[in-house]
Parts: sequence; C-alpha cells; structure tokens
Amino acid sequence: MDLKLKSSEPIEQTKPEVTWKVLTVEDNANFQQNLINILNTVEFEGGKLDILTASSAQEAAKVLSQHDDIAIVLLDVVMEQDDAGLRLVNTIRDILGNSRIRIIILTGQPGMAPEEKVLEQYDIDHYYEKSDLNPAILRGLIRLNLRTWTHINHLYRAKQGLQMILDASRQIYRHYDLQQYTDDVLAQIGHLLNLQDTGILCLQWTDDNGFEMLSSQLADSAPSLLEESFRSDLLNALKSGLHQFEQGYTLLVFKSDDHIDVDYLVYIASTQPLDDYSVYLLQVFSENIKSGFANVTLSSRLARHAYFDEDTGLYNRQRLRRELDLMPEIVWENGQLLVIEIANYASLIASLGKDFILTYLELLHSRVIEQFSDIHVWARFSPDSLVYLINENDQPTEIDDLKARLEKPYDDIFELHLSIRALVIPLKHLDQRDIEEAFSSIDLAKFYMQEKQIFVMEYSPSIVQIADVRIRMMQQLHADIEAKRLSVVFQPKVELETRKPVGCEALARWSFEEKPVPPDSFINIAQNAGFIDQLDLCIAEQVLEKTHLLNELGHKITVSLNMSPSEVGDRKFESQFLDKVTQTNLEIDRLEVEITEEEPVRDYEYLSEFLEKLQNAGLRIALDDFGKGYSSLMHITKLTVDVIKVDREFVNDFLHNRSSAMAIELSVALAERLGLELIAEGIETEEQETKLKELGVRFGQGYFYAKPMPWDDFVNWLNTHADDE
Repeated sequence: MDLKLKSSEPIEQTKPEVTWKVLTVEDNANFQQNLINILNTVEFEGGKLDILTASSAQEAAKVLSQHDDIAIVLLDVVMEQDDAGLRLVNTIRDILGNSRIRIIILTGQPGMAPEEKVLEQYDIDHYYEKSDLNPAILRGLIRLNLRTWTHINHLYRAKQGLQMILDASRQIYRHYDLQQYTDDVLAQIGHLLNLQDTGILCLQWTDDNGFEMLSSQLADSAPSLLEESFRSDLLNALKSGLHQFEQGYTLLVFKSDDHIDVDYLVYIASTQPLDDYSVYLLQVFSENIKSGFANVTLSSRLARHAYFDEDTGLYNRQRLRRELDLMPEIVWENGQLLVIEIANYASLIASLGKDFILTYLELLHSRVIEQFSDIHVWARFSPDSLVYLINENDQPTEIDDLKARLEKPYDDIFELHLSIRALVIPLKHLDQRDIEEAFSSIDLAKFYMQEKQIFVMEYSPSIVQIADVRIRMMQQLHADIEAKRLSVVFQPKVELETRKPVGCEALARWSFEEKPVPPDSFINIAQNAGFIDQLDLCIAEQVLEKTHLLNELGHKITVSLNMSPSEVGDRKFESQFLDKVTQTNLEIDRLEVEITEEEPVRDYEYLSEFLEKLQNAGLRIALDDFGKGYSSLMHITKLTVDVIKVDREFVNDFLHNRSSAMAIELSVALAERLGLELIAEGIETEEQETKLKELGVRFGQGYFYAKPMPWDDFVNWLNTHADDE
C-alpha cells in the first residue's frame, strides 16, 4: 500500500459538488411530497440533498440495491403490510448488510409505534410520529444523521479503498507498500529541511533479522552506517526510544507498540547542526511518520478484514472470488461448490438474535468439515449461506443424507427448527473467466430454490436461465400491477334448466413478453414476492367498476372474484378492500367473493372474522373447489358461506366414475341441508348437463356455455342470452 505523505506544497483542486442521498419510503403521496418539499430546503456542508422516493417496501428494496451510498431512509413503518417497514429494515441490515445507512421510522398511526426493544433489535436510529415532524425538526434530524453517516461512511470507504489496494499483491504487498512509504517519508523530510548535499536513510529493526535498510538517499556511503562502530549508536537510540540530534546527523526513532514487533529509524546526515526551528518541524512531523509506520504495519491486519468475515472469521465472498481466480485448471474441471443455506435464517435472526445464529453457523461449519476429506477452500458467501470447494469424487454421502445430518440438533441447547438448503454446483458449469458472473449464477440458483421451495438440488445452466426469466417476470408483474395493466375476463354462470345467465366469475389475465401467463403461475409469483395483496386490489378495483356498469346496463347478475385465505390475512388489505367496496355505488349483494385454498388455512378465526365483515357489508361468500384438497368439510364447519362450487375434477369424470358421482350427490344433499346454493364447475357437454340436473344441480359454468371472455364480448353474450326483462 502506497502511504505517501502529503506534499508540503498544496495542490489546488476544484472541489466537486457534494450531494447527499436521502430515500423516502411512503405510500401516502401527499405526505411524501411534503417531505420532499422540506428536504429540498436542507443544506449540509455546502451540499444539497439528492432525494430518492419509493411508495412500498418492495420498491424501496429495489432502490436500495441500486444505490449503495444512500445516507438516510425516512421509512413509513406501515405500508402494504403492517410490518412492511420492519421487514425492509431487516432487508437493509441483514440481507443487504448495510449498517451505515441511518434509518428514521415514521408513522401516522401512534398505536403502531414499535417498542423500544424492537428499535434496538433492528438497529433503528430514530422514531417519529408524522404529526410531530415539523420542518424545523426534520431539517435538524437530517443534518444530525448526515453528520453521523459521514463519519461512518468515511471509515467504511477507507476500508474499501484499502481492500482495492491490497489486491495489488498477496505475497509482496506489505514490503512493497513499506518501500513506497519510506521513499516518500525521506523525500518529504528532505524537502522540509531543504537538504541538498547530504542524504537520508531509513532502517527497520526486528529481533530476528536485525537492521535492514528500507530506503536511502545516501548512495554509496549508506553501507558504512551499518558497520559495527555505528550499530551501537543505533541500538542505543532504539533502547532509549528518543530522537537523537547530534553533530553531523539526526536519528529519528519510531518504536512500535508491544503488539507490533518492528521498529524504524530514520538517519539524516547534515553538514551543519539543525536549528531549533528545524528540530521542532521534525518533532511535529515525526508524530505523523510514527502513525504512518503503524498504519503500514497494521495494513496486513486490515487485509484480514478485507478478506475475512468479521462475524465468523471464515473467508468472505471477496476472498472466495480471489481463491477461485487463482485455482488451477484441473480444479475447475473436477471441482464442485457445495452451497449450504439456512432457509429460515431471517426468522431465526428475528426470534433468536444474531449472536445465537453466529454460534450455530460455526457449529454448522464444523459439521460440514467433518463430512469431507479434502476441501480446497470455504467461505461465508452471504449472511445465510456457506460455500465449500470440494473435489467431484469427494462426496461421501448422498446430498439428501448430508442435509439431514446438518439439520440434526447439536445438543439440548440447539434444539430448534432448522431448515437447510443444499446446492451442488460443478465448477465446469460456471464462467471461469468472470468470477463475478459465476457468483451471479450462484445467486440465481439460490433464488430459484427459494422461489420453488426446493431444498436439495444439483445446479445446471438451464436453472439460471429459468431463474433470470422468473426475476424479470416478477419485476414486470409488479410494474404492471402498479400501472394497472392487468386485465379481467368473465365466464358466465347459468341456470341449467333454462341456460340463462345468473352470474359470472371474474378472472385475472396477464401477459409477459406478449405471451399469456397461466393465472396459477403469476399468482404464485406475486405470493412469493410479497405483493399478492396489491394484485388482488388491482383486480378487485376493475371488478367493482364492471359490476357497476352491469347494473347500469340492466344486467342484474352476481359477479364473483377469487381470493385465497393466505392472500387476505392482512389487516391493511382488509381495510383497503372494504373501503373500495363501500365506495362503489352498486347493489352490494351482486358482488361475490370466492374463497379457495390449496393448503390448510392457518387462522380460521381471523378468516371467519374477515368473511363475516364482507357478509355484513352485503357481499356473498362462495367456497370454490369444494371437495378438493383442503377446501372441504373443514371449511364448511369453520366458515360461514353462501355458495359451494363443486370442483371441475368431479364433473370431468362423474359419468364414468361412481365415486365422483357420489361426491356430487353428497355435495347436493349437504347444500340443501345447510341452505346453500351449489354450482358445478367445468361443464363441457350436454350429457354432463343432463345428468347433473338429474342429480339435483341447478347452476353451473363451463365451456359448454361460454369460455372466459373480454368485457365487450361478455356484454354482447349477455345481451344475447339474458331474459328480455
């Protein structure tokens, strides 16, 4: 590292305009604009604020990933979900690993104020209620936090800059840097004292090697200084630890601290004694020189911070990159990476704390090491994952068995629910020429496993392509929801006896790169990405509008929209949906909500409460896919519904499958007993219609009557098939 001292002659420079990035995360557009107006008036150390905005935690996470130099986040704690703000804080601190950014929590709901222990746990810097945040307080708060961030960021950037310099050479780095530093020290002393016909020498002393010359401006006369007659003067100076100002020369002594076993001396030859002013200059300048020597010596220790994970002492991602870059060709041909990820890392951190999980990571690492005879290198790849470079034939057990071993409790203290993901990546599938691109492939493979809920997998290049498409789909879907570009189609429900329309089901449609995406696929993407509620509200808004239009056109039919219990288990969603319903000027009993579920309902009490509110508002509740999976008797007994819909799988084969026919018969009897309306889905033939009528089914829907249609086609269909009245 080239620790050159500043020249005594200042260099004039044009100082660039300073800006400070501040991100406001607020779903209230008016309040956010007020924040922006106030922030635009803030000046700090001659600079202005560069204001970034986001209206949701999802959008904010994207902005944060693109801007590593954001100083302050003004964060609304309650947005698309009650805990959206805290989850974003967790993303900043633990996922992005940004401890520098200053986080200021804002809330317009006093009852939603986080507890003090939560502020401490999530490393939140300030909390304010919006009503208390006047312009003067906000400006002062911004300046205070910019001051703090500036200090922290200076330290951070110094470390990062040092890391780039350290990359020059792993083997000769320390000696090369020391040489450059001592050369500059001698040059600056010569300039300071205006030495022309004399010279300067820098030596280092270690117990093992004695004196060694580091830099010299004495030319051929330098070696004579190390003769035995002069060595005693040097040793005496080291022993005293004091500078020596003698006739004809000066010795500056730089004793290191006890934990550094290297001392330095600077010899200055002079034809005349130094005057008091020159001695004073040297004494003051020597304090800076001593600090510089200490910094140079400690640079190797800073290298450890650059290449080692501070929490665990393992290699970090940077060091893994370097090690892979230096690996011979044979390792790239036969080696493989084993990625071990703690799937429930975020929830464990939130519930048990960082210290506990770090202890577990060390034990997990030890257990992995025990499984292999030869590991080239290992590293902490991300907060939740460890990476091991092993030989292709050094896998003593099936990866499923390895996963099971790693998930076993270590002792009574560590009996916790732990979920491990194991990913095996042959190095030959990665780009040896671009390690950063290889790391991106690993990240994409991890994302693919998380998104698909896969826990054991061997990597293939096609997975990266799939994951990349999936990420682009997620980003585009979210953008289309925000821009309200999703469409809705309508499939009629009819009375079987007359084939007259009695209602319709509204179904969401979305295309990616001009190709239709199945609803199950994009709904799954929205669920995994955390914006399913936004999708539901987007579709609900369109359905409410169309229901109102149907009433105006004289079509008094019921319009239903689909929801899943897992999608509506959010208080904020409940409030927003009910607000939209009550604001709509329509006959509310014309609106129906269809509830379906492919996995067990986790909170029947809350779901029942939510559905009861819908019914009290005048909406009808339908139970979709009745008889399939979890949507069966448990739902009937726990929830109050108005309609049950027999799943299409029973209708598809009930003509040839007695069990399916009996299931429909039982459903009809149950509906009659409970006073519920029953609809059969998936009717495709006249024979099915006839037999269903014989079984007592009165209503149905399916391709036999009409496929899902765009709005204009559906209205035309209604005009053709509805009663004259």
